[in-house]
Amino acid sequence: MIPCDGVMRRYKGVVHPTVGVFAVGSAHIDGFLSANDGQHGDTDVYAEADVAVREAGALAVAWIARTERPVAADGSVQIRVWLRCRPGQQYFEIDLGVTQGDTRGSVSGPPPDFTCDNTRHDAVIRIHPEGSGAFVPGQAQADLFVGIFDDEEGDLDLTDQASLTLV
Repeated sequence: MIPCDGVMRRYKGVVHPTVGVFAVGSAHIDGFLSANDGQHGDTDVYAEADVAVREAGALAVAWIARTERPVAADGSVQIRVWLRCRPGQQYFEIDLGVTQGDTRGSVSGPPPDFTCDNTRHDAVIRIHPEGSGAFVPGQAQADLFVGIFDDEEGDLDLTDQASLTLV
């Protein structure tokens, strides 16, 4: 939440593509902000701009797709993750967990077979709830950890968290 107190603030966010990858070059972005100061009702602002897309400075990137995920008949869910690393790096571990109320499930171990080629690769990982629980439609939290070895930097710990809608 951004306070409405007359002070100009800048918000910087990261936008993850839902399909494909962003390429270096130009892109068109737009944004919407709605505010209410409690006295004058809602104020809506829309803006758009053409911007330059630069090469990302990160050595490697891992993130969770923020798309609705269906619950399977057995109460499990499939979570899509994206991973990108540079040539010469090597993935050695992935931990992915989903929590919904008292229900939790996770996987841990070696990552899917990815090539470190500076291209974004995706994987869909099935998470079964622990014990006799089951995931159900509604909100859930996903947590991702990916370990990467880099010859110059050593071990890199990549993390992401996402609120997901299970359907």
